[in-house]
Amino acid sequence: SQLELPNIGKSYNEKILNTLKEMYVKYPQPKEFMRRIVDSLDPDYTSADSLELRILKRFLATVNVKGNKNYSKELLEIDVDESIFASEDSYEKYKLSKAAYELANGNFASSSTIKEYLFLFAFAYDMRYYSATTEENYSDFKDVEKNLFTDYYCDNLTRYINQISDKNGNSAEPTGIGINPKNFVDAIFVYYLNKEELSASEKVAKFYFMIDAVKKAWKNENELVETRKKVYEDVSTKEYREKINTEICKLSEAELQEYILDNFYCDLRDAKRTKGPFELQMTLNTAFKSYCEIKEDILQMLDLPQDVDFSKIKEEDDKNSKKNNKKKDTEDQKAKNERIVRSSVLFYNAPTVDKLKNILSIDENDVGFIKIMRMLFDNRLLPNKALGLKGAEEMTRTKLIAAYYHYYCAKKMEDYYGKWVSFKDVYIDMSSGLNSYLEEAGYQKVNVKNMYDVFVIFFAYCNINDLL
Repeated sequence: SQLELPNIGKSYNEKILNTLKEMYVKYPQPKEFMRRIVDSLDPDYTSADSLELRILKRFLATVNVKGNKNYSKELLEIDVDESIFASEDSYEKYKLSKAAYELANGNFASSSTIKEYLFLFAFAYDMRYYSATTEENYSDFKDVEKNLFTDYYCDNLTRYINQISDKNGNSAEPTGIGINPKNFVDAIFVYYLNKEELSASEKVAKFYFMIDAVKKAWKNENELVETRKKVYEDVSTKEYREKINTEICKLSEAELQEYILDNFYCDLRDAKRTKGPFELQMTLNTAFKSYCEIKEDILQMLDLPQDVDFSKIKEEDDKNSKKNNKKKDTEDQKAKNERIVRSSVLFYNAPTVDKLKNILSIDENDVGFIKIMRMLFDNRLLPNKALGLKGAEEMTRTKLIAAYYHYYCAKKMEDYYGKWVSFKDVYIDMSSGLNSYLEEAGYQKVNVKNMYDVFVIFFAYCNINDLL
């Protein structure tokens, strides 16, 4: 789908804002969103069961098999009904009932846990991984990457922001990771998901069996760990995605384990503990590497020190400006000083809803919309927040986008200085550059359905055109 953008004319900026506001108003609540997915995958279901119970019954009929780490023998021995979801103590007693509840309500207990739940859902509802939408027999509603990662993430990021703004939730922020082709668990998942000759229960049993087999085989080859890690890290995420499409799905089951061991880094240990297989990708080293590259480019572009305190950059910039006015500079130095001052303005002119009110018509009665706007931008795009991460464990998709926002604005302030640039041009240009970082990090690309993506680009448009 494409974002419908208004043509330039009277009240151009207000029209853009109204388009974004309409996105917010029309966005379905998490449960309604998941219900639509379930309805499309199981259209013949006629019972009046709640969404939680409907998913749980499907789990019990398809993926509740021995070998599944979430296997619940007890659930097979009772008559499952709505009472199991009457209280938190009740549904959290069994792993599969908890999974059904979390999925139906869009909760994120942890990114690794919810990802395992999504995998189980995909197996239970016979979804597919497609290399492209042009693939023969492509089914939009069966597309696991689109429905359970791209759209599910977009919807639940909104839910998460609403939750923390109400200060009544303790879920972790959705990381934005999709199917990560560099994670051996994800590769095994895709392989068995697309095995059409297997039943859902067979897929799940073989999926967990292969994970365990790889873990055991890897332990016996520790002398190769460092060498394999180096090779693994040097290969891009894009190349691994191509391997899934061109190699992995064509293997026989007998070939799969050896291929995984030869091509993936499967060590689950770190300095503190042994991780679960679904946590392997959560170190997000590639994403943090991209983040550091963006930050380094910003520092070089603005001639700023490595230890700069972005919360005090305005104060430092004012001091530098006074010093520069007291001495005679060469023409080159003057040009450099002007560039630094002009670009660094971006950092302490971070977008806020209050600033937008000065240039756009935001109705104070739009409480929900204003709340979302404040949670998205009054804190998250402040330079000390966006550029202050210390390690990979802090990485999420939104934080990488926030860092890129500052890079893009600083860079384009030079390119577009003194010019007016349309929202459409900024959207296309910024999306193109940002997507290269997102894809390499294993994150989903810019999506017009994602309010965070579109709002950040909108603020970049405002900033470049000196509207803030």
